[in-house]
Amino acid sequence: MHALDKDGSDIMLMFGGKDDENQKLSDLWKFSFKTYTWDILEPTNEEETMPVPRSGHSAAIYNNDYMVIFGGIFEITRELNDCYIYSIRENTWYNLFEETGPASPVKTGMSSLQNMKSRVVDSQETTRKSPVVKKKASMM
Repeated sequence: MHALDKDGSDIMLMFGGKDDENQKLSDLWKFSFKTYTWDILEPTNEEETMPVPRSGHSAAIYNNDYMVIFGGIFEITRELNDCYIYSIRENTWYNLFEETGPASPVKTGMSSLQNMKSRVVDSQETTRKSPVVKKKASMM
């Protein structure tokens, strides 16, 4: 995910994924487009306040200052239904929510954030667990 570093330079952030043995990861990496180098980031949180390892999650950058991650898979039989925000400036994770029960359909639709010009979320028919995404009439 493309963002801006503390000094204003362009960076890309990557979180989680799987290793060669299919183990889920909670690594947070930063790629600097200025120096063309990768650095592992070590957030200042206590371990119990950080996101659990995962793969298959959604991620987005907000306002060039925050990376938002949602959901993903922790184990084959356990899908995650949580949302964390990583503050680039503070080097800290914040938990927005964790829910139990079936995974939210937002997980599979979060990638549509990059296509917001052609889609809109109708807030009158939307809850955190069941979003309704509709095409704008003017865009059809």
